[in-house]
Amino acid sequence: MGAKEMSDEDFISFQDDFYNLLEKYGVDSIDGDHPNFDSICDIRNKVAEFIEQENFDFEMYDEDEINAIGLIQQALIFTRNNSNKFFSTGLMKATTYEQHHLERLTNNYINYNKLSIEE
Repeated sequence: MGAKEMSDEDFISFQDDFYNLLEKYGVDSIDGDHPNFDSICDIRNKVAEFIEQENFDFEMYDEDEINAIGLIQQALIFTRNNSNKFFSTGLMKATTYEQHHLERLTNNYINYNKLSIEE
């Protein structure tokens, strides 16, 4: 939707800087054999996603579209927080959607500006 995704070159540079920062503050050399490599990669990815979100390009939207995005986000959060009522409606009972689909959609849209029910 509007998050500015890092180029491959920028991500590699970010990754090198991230690993160097951890090593500067006492983390053992980071490579595939590091005992916490998977956790380090998860944290690296979350930081990269945060940076991409911070670079969200609101300039591509006019004020009405920005307000609409905010309203959609609030509606998704409200619906997720009241999902038992939402999924007990006749309209939703007629679908194959489940609560985890709504949770994923809300998480993807709010945190990653991505319209998807996939993880």
